[in-house]
Amino acid sequence: MELEATSKMLSILDHMTEQASKVTCSACGAAVPSETPSTPPEARKPCPNCGSVARVLGVRLTDGVDVHDTVATKARHGEPEQVKL
Repeated sequence: MELEATSKMLSILDHMTEQASKVTCSACGAAVPSETPSTPPEARKPCPNCGSVARVLGVRLTDGVDVHDTVATKARHGEPEQVKL
C-alpha cells in the first residue's frame, strides 16, 4: 500500500514545475548554496559553519488548473403550455 502511494505521489510530482529550492544545514541553519535537493547524501560536503552533513531541503512546486464552464439557454416565444402550429 505504501509503495502504491509513493508511486502515485511521484507521478503527480513529475507534472509539477519546481520554482525554487533551498538547502540549509540541519544543525545550524546556514545556507548551503553549493548543493541542490537532488545532491545525493554521500556527495554532501560538511557545512562550512559547523561541519554537519545533515540537511534541510526546501522545494517549492507549482502546478496549474484549467477550469472550463458552459452556459446554455433555451427560449421560446408565446404563452407557456401553448403549442404553435
